[in-house]
Amino acid sequence: IKTKLLIGSSADFAVRIDGKPIGNGKGTGKRVQPDQAAFDVAFTKGKHTVAITVTGSGSLYARFSDPDRKLRYPE
Repeated sequence: IKTKLLIGSSADFAVRIDGKPIGNGKGTGKRVQPDQAAFDVAFTKGKHTVAITVTGSGSLYARFSDPDRKLRYPE
């Protein structure tokens, strides 16, 4: 499944999926809004681990773009 990971953060951040680096982003400072950065990702069928490391403190929004509702999350 091809999708986008959308992130907005007030602090710098790094993204890993299944331990592999996907990308980094610069924080915006005090004002944070969703979807300020986008990363293309492709998932194979099965479980995956998403890790977002934030430098310092602040707020962070993260979501996957899934307009066709193909992604599934465990209960």
